Amino acid sequence: MKVKEAMQAALALLPIKPDQSDGLMDFAPDWVNLAMAEALECENSIRQSRGEPPLENPPSVSGLEEEIPLEERIARGPLVYALGALAAKDDGDPDWAATLRARFTGGLWELAPCTQQDTAEAMFGGDE
Repeated sequence: MKVKEAMQAALALLPIKPDQSDGLMDFAPDWVNLAMAEALECENSIRQSRGEPPLENPPSVSGLEEEIPLEERIARGPLVYALGALAAKDDGDPDWAATLRARFTGGLWELAPCTQQDTAEAMFGGDE
């Protein structure tokens, strides 16, 4: 999914007309970079579950036509909600922004594979 496509999907979540959202598109690359940084743990969890090495740093984008360099399920799901939350906050709707933010974090939680070690640490507190 391209940055522009993700931002268009995010803006569709807001009660604004397309001509009112033109200025928000300028923020899309930076907002995608913020969301990718927050999604790094989920991305790495998916990568590790496939036997791939984790990313040391979050990827970044600089333009609207760039592909979002994350697992497609993250880019098409939770990341869109993150962009929507930032746009809603910018549009002056903090309640809708909070709802979309919760969908972002919940979506990441649902996508991240849970390992047996993660489960044991959550249940029993690690090595103690």
